Amino acid sequence: MGPSPPRSSPRQTPFTGILLLHGTRHAVSGQADIRFEGSAVRVAASFPVHIDNYGIAPPRYLGVGVKNEVQVKVSLLVTPVPASGGAQ
Repeated sequence: MGPSPPRSSPRQTPFTGILLLHGTRHAVSGQADIRFEGSAVRVAASFPVHIDNYGIAPPRYLGVGVKNEVQVKVSLLVTPVPASGGAQ
C-alpha cells in the first residue's frame, strides 16, 4: 500500500447508504468530497433521488409534470469532542 495523501488535500470517494424518507427506505449512492479543516472534517455529498420511490406524488406545476428525479446535496462538518478527564 502506498503513502496516504496529506490530510490537507481534498479526497473524493463514492459512497452508498440508506435514505429514509416518508417512512420508506431505499439504497442511495453518489460521490462525496472530503476536506480536512484543522482538526475537523468537512464532507459534501450528492446523490439522485426518485421521489416516486418514496410514495411522494409526482410533482406538477400548473398542470404540467416536472422531473421525478431530484439531486440531494448534503454538507456536514465533523469536529472532535474533547476527551473527558475520566468517568464520574
